[in-house]
Amino acid sequence: MALCPHCQNPLPPDWPAAQCPNCGGALSPVGEPPPPPIPDEPTQPPPLPPSIPQPAAPYLALPPDAGAAEPAGGTAWDERERIGFAAAFVETTRQVLTAPTGFFRSMPVTGGFGSPLLYAVIAGWIGLAAAAFYQAIWISIVGPAALPFGLDRGELAFALDWLESWAGLIAQVVFGGISVVITVFVGSGILHLMLLLLGGARRGFEATFRAVCFSQATALLLLIPLFLIPFCGILGVVWCLALYVIGLAQAHQIGYGQSLAAVLLPILALCCCCAGLAITFAGAIASLIGQMP
Repeated sequence: MALCPHCQNPLPPDWPAAQCPNCGGALSPVGEPPPPPIPDEPTQPPPLPPSIPQPAAPYLALPPDAGAAEPAGGTAWDERERIGFAAAFVETTRQVLTAPTGFFRSMPVTGGFGSPLLYAVIAGWIGLAAAAFYQAIWISIVGPAALPFGLDRGELAFALDWLESWAGLIAQVVFGGISVVITVFVGSGILHLMLLLLGGARRGFEATFRAVCFSQATALLLLIPLFLIPFCGILGVVWCLALYVIGLAQAHQIGYGQSLAAVLLPILALCCCCAGLAITFAGAIASLIGQMP
Protein backbone atom coordinates (compact mmCIF):
# COMPACT_ATOMS: atom_id res chain seq x y z
CA MET A 1 0.00 0.00 0.00
CA ALA A 2 1.35 3.31 -1.05
CA LEU A 3 1.46 6.13 1.45
CA CYS A 4 1.33 9.81 0.78
CA PRO A 5 4.81 11.22 1.33
CA HIS A 6 3.31 14.32 2.93
CA CYS A 7 0.55 13.21 5.27
CA GLN A 8 1.54 9.48 5.44
CA ASN A 9 -2.05 8.43 4.79
CA PRO A 10 -2.71 5.39 2.57
CA LEU A 11 -3.48 6.11 -1.03
CA PRO A 12 -6.16 4.20 -2.95
CA PRO A 13 -4.68 1.46 -5.09
CA ASP A 14 -3.70 2.58 -8.57
CA TRP A 15 -4.57 6.21 -7.72
CA PRO A 16 -4.02 8.00 -11.01
CA ALA A 17 -4.21 11.52 -9.74
CA ALA A 18 -1.08 13.57 -9.19
CA GLN A 19 -2.36 14.89 -5.87
CA CYS A 20 -3.11 13.20 -2.57
CA PRO A 21 -6.84 12.94 -1.90
CA ASN A 22 -6.21 13.58 1.78
CA CYS A 23 -3.81 16.55 1.91
CA GLY A 24 -3.59 17.61 -1.69
CA GLY A 25 0.16 17.24 -1.83
CA ALA A 26 1.89 16.55 -5.13
CA LEU A 27 2.51 12.85 -5.86
CA SER A 28 5.22 11.28 -7.97
CA PRO A 29 4.24 9.79 -11.29
CA VAL A 30 3.40 6.12 -11.29
CA GLY A 31 6.46 3.93 -11.35
CA GLU A 32 8.78 6.50 -9.63
CA PRO A 33 9.63 6.42 -5.96
CA PRO A 34 8.00 9.11 -3.95
CA PRO A 35 10.19 12.02 -3.05
CA PRO A 36 11.63 11.94 0.44
CA PRO A 37 9.73 13.94 2.94
CA ILE A 38 11.04 17.47 3.36
CA PRO A 39 12.17 17.86 6.96
CA ASP A 40 10.81 20.78 8.81
CA GLU A 41 13.26 23.64 9.07
CA PRO A 42 14.54 24.00 12.64
CA THR A 43 13.27 26.99 14.41
CA GLN A 44 16.13 29.51 14.81
CA PRO A 45 16.05 32.34 17.23
CA PRO A 46 15.70 35.73 15.63
CA PRO A 47 19.01 37.49 15.09
CA LEU A 48 20.03 39.86 17.82
CA PRO A 49 20.11 43.53 16.94
CA PRO A 50 23.61 44.92 16.47
CA SER A 51 25.05 46.16 19.73
CA ILE A 52 25.29 49.88 20.04
CA PRO A 53 28.78 50.89 21.17
CA GLN A 54 28.75 52.71 24.45
CA PRO A 55 30.36 56.15 24.36
CA ALA A 56 33.72 56.29 26.04
CA ALA A 57 34.07 58.27 29.22
CA PRO A 58 34.87 61.86 28.38
CA TYR A 59 38.46 62.93 28.96
CA LEU A 60 38.65 65.37 31.79
CA ALA A 61 41.39 67.85 31.21
CA LEU A 62 43.20 68.72 34.41
CA PRO A 63 44.71 72.10 35.12
CA PRO A 64 48.48 72.32 34.69
CA ASP A 65 49.14 72.11 38.43
CA ALA A 66 46.53 69.45 39.27
CA GLY A 67 48.11 66.39 40.77
CA ALA A 68 51.51 68.12 40.86
CA ALA A 69 51.65 69.07 44.51
CA GLU A 70 55.24 67.90 44.56
CA PRO A 71 57.68 67.99 41.70
CA ALA A 72 59.38 64.71 40.91
CA GLY A 73 62.96 64.19 41.91
CA GLY A 74 63.95 65.78 45.22
CA THR A 75 67.09 67.51 46.41
CA ALA A 76 70.43 66.42 47.78
CA TRP A 77 69.39 67.78 51.17
CA ASP A 78 66.56 65.26 51.30
CA GLU A 79 69.12 62.46 50.75
CA ARG A 80 71.51 63.53 53.52
CA GLU A 81 71.01 60.30 55.46
CA ARG A 82 72.19 58.34 52.44
CA ILE A 83 75.00 60.51 51.06
CA GLY A 84 76.11 62.12 54.31
CA PHE A 85 75.27 65.37 56.07
CA ALA A 86 78.27 67.39 54.92
CA ALA A 87 78.10 66.16 51.34
CA ALA A 88 74.38 66.94 51.17
CA PHE A 89 74.94 70.46 52.52
CA VAL A 90 77.73 71.21 50.06
CA GLU A 91 75.83 69.76 47.08
CA THR A 92 72.62 71.59 48.00
CA THR A 93 74.50 74.88 48.29
CA ARG A 94 76.17 74.29 44.94
CA GLN A 95 72.84 73.56 43.23
CA VAL A 96 71.12 76.60 44.75
CA LEU A 97 73.91 79.01 43.79
CA THR A 98 74.73 77.62 40.33
CA ALA A 99 71.47 76.04 39.06
CA PRO A 100 68.61 77.59 41.06
CA THR A 101 65.90 76.96 38.46
CA GLY A 102 66.48 73.22 38.36
CA PHE A 103 66.89 73.02 42.12
CA PHE A 104 63.64 74.80 42.98
CA ARG A 105 61.80 72.88 40.26
CA SER A 106 62.78 69.56 41.87
CA MET A 107 62.33 70.84 45.45
CA PRO A 108 59.41 69.18 47.28
CA VAL A 109 56.90 71.75 48.48
CA THR A 110 55.63 69.62 51.38
CA GLY A 111 57.20 67.39 53.97
CA GLY A 112 57.56 69.58 57.06
CA PHE A 113 59.28 72.76 58.14
CA GLY A 114 62.14 71.20 60.07
CA SER A 115 64.37 70.03 57.21
CA PRO A 116 64.52 73.30 55.23
CA LEU A 117 64.76 75.33 58.45
CA LEU A 118 67.78 73.28 59.50
CA TYR A 119 69.55 74.14 56.27
CA ALA A 120 68.67 77.83 56.61
CA VAL A 121 69.94 77.97 60.21
CA ILE A 122 73.24 76.30 59.32
CA ALA A 123 73.89 78.45 56.26
CA GLY A 124 72.78 81.67 57.93
CA TRP A 125 74.70 80.96 61.11
CA ILE A 126 77.91 80.28 59.20
CA GLY A 127 77.50 83.53 57.30
CA LEU A 128 76.80 85.60 60.42
CA ALA A 129 79.68 84.03 62.34
CA ALA A 130 82.09 84.67 59.48
CA ALA A 131 80.96 88.30 59.10
CA ALA A 132 81.26 88.91 62.87
CA PHE A 133 84.71 87.31 62.93
CA TYR A 134 86.04 89.42 60.08
CA GLN A 135 84.48 92.52 61.61
CA ALA A 136 86.19 91.87 64.94
CA ILE A 137 89.54 91.38 63.23
CA TRP A 138 89.10 94.55 61.19
CA ILE A 139 88.18 96.61 64.24
CA SER A 140 91.07 95.20 66.25
CA ILE A 141 93.45 96.32 63.49
CA VAL A 142 91.94 99.63 62.41
CA GLY A 143 90.08 100.58 65.58
CA PRO A 144 86.47 101.68 66.04
CA ALA A 145 85.17 104.33 63.72
CA ALA A 146 84.60 107.80 65.04
CA LEU A 147 81.01 108.39 66.05
CA PRO A 148 79.38 111.58 64.74
CA PHE A 149 77.15 114.08 66.53
CA GLY A 150 79.02 113.66 69.80
CA LEU A 151 77.82 110.09 70.32
CA ASP A 152 81.31 108.97 71.32
CA ARG A 153 80.54 109.53 74.98
CA GLY A 154 78.49 107.87 77.66
CA GLU A 155 76.62 104.60 77.70
CA LEU A 156 75.88 104.59 73.95
CA ALA A 157 79.58 104.69 73.09
CA PHE A 158 80.26 101.91 75.62
CA ALA A 159 77.54 99.72 74.12
CA LEU A 160 78.80 100.30 70.60
CA ASP A 161 82.38 99.52 71.61
CA TRP A 162 81.16 96.29 73.25
CA LEU A 163 79.25 95.26 70.14
CA GLU A 164 82.38 95.85 68.07
CA SER A 165 84.57 93.82 70.42
CA TRP A 166 85.16 90.09 70.68
CA ALA A 167 82.41 89.83 73.28
CA GLY A 168 80.03 91.06 70.63
CA LEU A 169 81.37 88.38 68.31
CA ILE A 170 80.54 85.70 70.87
CA ALA A 171 77.04 87.08 71.34
CA GLN A 172 76.40 87.10 67.59
CA VAL A 173 77.65 83.54 67.27
CA VAL A 174 75.49 82.29 70.14
CA PHE A 175 72.29 84.05 69.12
CA GLY A 176 72.87 84.01 65.37
CA GLY A 177 70.73 80.92 64.86
CA ILE A 178 67.78 82.53 66.63
CA SER A 179 68.04 85.62 64.44
CA VAL A 180 68.09 83.42 61.33
CA VAL A 181 64.92 81.60 62.44
CA ILE A 182 63.12 84.89 63.09
CA THR A 183 64.28 86.35 59.77
CA VAL A 184 63.19 83.29 57.78
CA PHE A 185 59.70 83.11 59.30
CA VAL A 186 59.06 86.85 59.06
CA GLY A 187 60.37 87.03 55.50
CA SER A 188 58.32 84.00 54.44
CA GLY A 189 55.19 85.49 55.97
CA ILE A 190 55.64 88.81 54.17
CA LEU A 191 56.36 87.17 50.81
CA HIS A 192 53.42 84.78 51.12
CA LEU A 193 51.12 87.68 52.01
CA MET A 194 52.28 89.49 48.87
CA LEU A 195 51.59 86.37 46.82
CA LEU A 196 48.10 86.15 48.26
CA LEU A 197 47.43 89.78 47.36
CA LEU A 198 48.73 89.22 43.83
CA GLY A 199 46.88 85.92 43.35
CA GLY A 200 50.10 83.94 43.02
CA ALA A 201 49.88 81.74 46.13
CA ARG A 202 48.84 78.59 44.24
CA ARG A 203 50.31 76.42 46.99
CA GLY A 204 50.54 76.69 50.73
CA PHE A 205 52.78 78.67 53.04
CA GLU A 206 55.23 75.77 53.26
CA ALA A 207 56.17 76.19 49.59
CA THR A 208 57.10 79.83 50.22
CA PHE A 209 58.91 78.91 53.42
CA ARG A 210 61.03 76.27 51.68
CA ALA A 211 62.01 78.65 48.89
CA VAL A 212 63.11 81.27 51.43
CA CYS A 213 65.03 78.73 53.52
CA PHE A 214 67.11 77.35 50.67
CA SER A 215 67.77 80.87 49.38
CA GLN A 216 69.81 81.43 52.54
CA ALA A 217 72.66 79.72 50.70
CA THR A 218 73.77 83.23 49.70
CA ALA A 219 74.68 83.86 53.36
CA LEU A 220 77.76 81.72 52.75
CA LEU A 221 79.10 84.53 50.56
CA LEU A 222 79.88 86.29 53.85
CA LEU A 223 82.75 83.84 54.22
CA ILE A 224 84.57 86.16 51.82
CA PRO A 225 86.04 89.06 53.85
CA LEU A 226 84.32 92.31 52.95
CA PHE A 227 87.62 94.20 53.16
CA LEU A 228 88.92 92.00 50.33
CA ILE A 229 85.81 92.29 48.11
CA PRO A 230 83.95 95.45 49.23
CA PHE A 231 80.83 94.80 47.14
CA CYS A 232 80.44 91.17 48.18
CA GLY A 233 77.70 92.06 50.67
CA ILE A 234 75.67 93.93 48.05
CA LEU A 235 76.16 91.04 45.62
CA GLY A 236 74.87 88.61 48.25
CA VAL A 237 71.73 90.69 48.85
CA VAL A 238 70.96 90.98 45.13
CA TRP A 239 71.64 87.30 44.61
CA CYS A 240 69.37 86.37 47.50
CA LEU A 241 66.53 88.49 46.05
CA ALA A 242 67.04 86.79 42.67
CA LEU A 243 66.79 83.39 44.36
CA TYR A 244 63.57 84.51 46.03
CA VAL A 245 62.09 85.34 42.62
CA ILE A 246 63.16 82.04 41.07
CA GLY A 247 62.20 79.98 44.10
CA LEU A 248 58.71 81.46 44.44
CA ALA A 249 58.04 81.10 40.72
CA GLN A 250 59.01 77.42 40.67
CA ALA A 251 57.48 76.51 44.03
CA HIS A 252 54.09 78.06 43.23
CA GLN A 253 54.20 77.39 39.46
CA ILE A 254 53.62 81.04 38.57
CA GLY A 255 55.27 83.50 36.24
CA TYR A 256 58.39 85.40 37.13
CA GLY A 257 56.45 88.66 36.91
CA GLN A 258 54.24 87.76 39.87
CA SER A 259 57.14 86.48 41.96
CA LEU A 260 59.23 89.57 41.14
CA ALA A 261 56.36 91.83 42.19
CA ALA A 262 55.93 89.86 45.44
CA VAL A 263 59.62 90.36 46.23
CA LEU A 264 59.87 94.03 45.26
CA LEU A 265 56.62 95.32 46.80
CA PRO A 266 57.83 94.99 50.44
CA ILE A 267 61.11 96.71 49.51
CA LEU A 268 59.27 99.56 47.84
CA ALA A 269 56.93 99.88 50.81
CA LEU A 270 59.90 99.99 53.19
CA CYS A 271 61.63 102.64 51.07
CA CYS A 272 58.47 104.74 51.03
CA CYS A 273 58.17 104.47 54.82
CA CYS A 274 61.80 105.44 55.31
CA ALA A 275 61.42 108.36 52.92
CA GLY A 276 58.30 109.50 54.76
CA LEU A 277 60.05 109.31 58.11
CA ALA A 278 63.05 111.19 56.76
CA ILE A 279 60.84 113.93 55.36
CA THR A 280 58.91 114.14 58.63
CA PHE A 281 62.15 114.29 60.66
CA ALA A 282 63.62 116.94 58.39
CA GLY A 283 60.45 118.99 58.63
CA ALA A 284 60.50 118.77 62.42
CA ILE A 285 64.12 119.92 62.55
CA ALA A 286 63.41 122.79 60.17
CA SER A 287 60.44 123.82 62.30
CA LEU A 288 62.58 123.82 65.46
CA ILE A 289 65.27 125.86 63.75
CA GLY A 290 62.68 128.34 62.54
CA GLN A 291 61.35 128.83 66.07
CA MET A 292 64.77 129.60 67.47
CA PRO A 293 65.35 133.31 68.23
